[in-house]
Amino acid sequence: MMTLKTSIHAGLMALVLVVGLMALPSPALAHMLAAYFQPQAESLEIQAIFSTGEFYEAADVVVHPPSDAEVEDLQGLTDEDGRFVFEPDYSLVGDWMIEVGEGSHWDLLIVPVADGAIAFDEITQLHPDIPHHHHHYASNQLQVAAIALASLLISQGWRGKFKI
Repeated sequence: MMTLKTSIHAGLMALVLVVGLMALPSPALAHMLAAYFQPQAESLEIQAIFSTGEFYEAADVVVHPPSDAEVEDLQGLTDEDGRFVFEPDYSLVGDWMIEVGEGSHWDLLIVPVADGAIAFDEITQLHPDIPHHHHHYASNQLQVAAIALASLLISQGWRGKFKI
């Protein structure tokens, strides 16, 4: 037969598990962003899509010309399908950096241009000298703290350190 104390402890453990699972970031809550790209004849089509599959409409896009070029950054927005078409000034040889999104919804493409063309096979995401801009979810730390605290309280209750 289950005593009241055992029932309360079982209920507390279930509550800790539910709170812990709810604290995990899920794609629906986290909305991580990915920038996909598709080579076109003389341009690069970029599409910003959340991990939920939703298009990132009106995402900020900043295009940084190669570092030695004395040209200002270009700014734009994605369309209703999360698309942005990039066609570089082919006379500016080097790595063009394209930032899509902002804050926690951000991605970066490095697009090399040489010999009057985009080097499609050499496009990369995130530059090794730039820290990864995606945020780390505070809920991970909160989940660990909540589980640790609840475990401590439950174990102390089982040991009879305090009365429930």
